[in-house]
Amino acid sequence: MVGHQRGAEQAHRHDRAEPHQPARSARRRGRGGVREARASRALPLVRTVTVLALLAVALLVSAAAGILVGAVPIAPGDVLSALLGADNTSGTIIRELRLPRVLGAALVGGALAAAGALLQGMLRNPLADPFVTGTSAGASLGAVLAVALGFEPVLVPLAAFVGATVSIALVWRLARLGGRTTVLTVLLGGVVLTSFAGALVTLVLVSSDRLALRLRAVLGSSPSA
Repeated sequence: MVGHQRGAEQAHRHDRAEPHQPARSARRRGRGGVREARASRALPLVRTVTVLALLAVALLVSAAAGILVGAVPIAPGDVLSALLGADNTSGTIIRELRLPRVLGAALVGGALAAAGALLQGMLRNPLADPFVTGTSAGASLGAVLAVALGFEPVLVPLAAFVGATVSIALVWRLARLGGRTTVLTVLLGGVVLTSFAGALVTLVLVSSDRLALRLRAVLGSSPSA
């Protein structure tokens, strides 16, 4: 009788403990899922930081090479002296030639990278670039027309900017002809405009005497050839 009661008590305790086991296992699985989610979120962050650090190092190395390497080799100590205002040949070369060139290249490269990232993010297409959307073709046409018409050199970049802006407006207009703007129609409109602007650039280059002389000079031919 006593053994039967003890067996019943143990069975009752076991029955009372069983409902808590699934809850404990569920909590363990939940904690494991939280850890996995945190690890999955931390991994892209580590990759991003690593890539940014490598790019920063590459930028510094490129800037140092742009300042030190050239027709006149310059020692690293001369760079610091030039930045402090040393009045010598190395200081003049660094302050007036190489440093502005390096800073300009860094700023222009950063602007192009930001523009490309914005364009790809807006169109949600990693293949989108100014050449596909017709922006570069419009800028080229504007610059070529400015040179052919005899504009001042300072106005050529402005003409290129105007050409790029007009090309963007035309591509957007072409993409909206069907009543609905999609990424595909924008890219197709850019391809069409690129072909048309390229043909116009070739026409202007061939028909303009001013540009023909420069083109022959670039290609290595004499003006009388």
